[in-house]
Amino acid sequence: MSRFSNTYRDLNEADGARDPFTEERYAQMVRYVGRPSGTHPFVALDVVCHTGRGGPIIARIGNGTCVVGLDIVASRLAQLPPEYDGGLSGLTVSLPIASSSVDVILAGEFIEHLYPADVQPSLEEFWRVLRVGGQLILTTPNPQDVKLRLRGDSVLGGPHLSQHTPASLKHRLAITGFQYLRTRGSGKTSRYLGTWLPLRLYGSFLIAGTKR
Repeated sequence: MSRFSNTYRDLNEADGARDPFTEERYAQMVRYVGRPSGTHPFVALDVVCHTGRGGPIIARIGNGTCVVGLDIVASRLAQLPPEYDGGLSGLTVSLPIASSSVDVILAGEFIEHLYPADVQPSLEEFWRVLRVGGQLILTTPNPQDVKLRLRGDSVLGGPHLSQHTPASLKHRLAITGFQYLRTRGSGKTSRYLGTWLPLRLYGSFLIAGTKR
């Protein structure tokens, strides 16, 4: 349990803005998910699921995909749509999930909401609950975005408690044990430019890794 538990809950309850890019972000993340195989149910964990706008998109991964939502604000879980097979209230530093039981973790615009001290423990928890061959796919605001720099703005502020460059986050995932790391552009700019141009052109970026 993080010593920042109450702070996280307060910040997330106050952060109720509707992000117009949410569904597109989920669609981008799902694009990198390997197709379900094997005999066990394919389990997808939606980190900070809010009220479940991503559920219908995650369910497209394949027939029988078990979608589980995680959010620190318990009242949101009661609003999850039927595409979710359940919801969990908890923190990523101590996931209420059995080890090696999840096939993919989707964490869109999440990690910047953690204090720096909780970033690595959260990544290690993601590693713990993933099966071998499981994937972690996340997005986060890009502090190296050229538009952000020209405006003299910062990723930090409000509910954003940490910031992560593509190189630093890739390094964190590598030392945690993730392999086959890939980065792509994300955010509203990707509507016009696609995802393959230099990351400095994007306000957000996607990174995906596999537990091997």
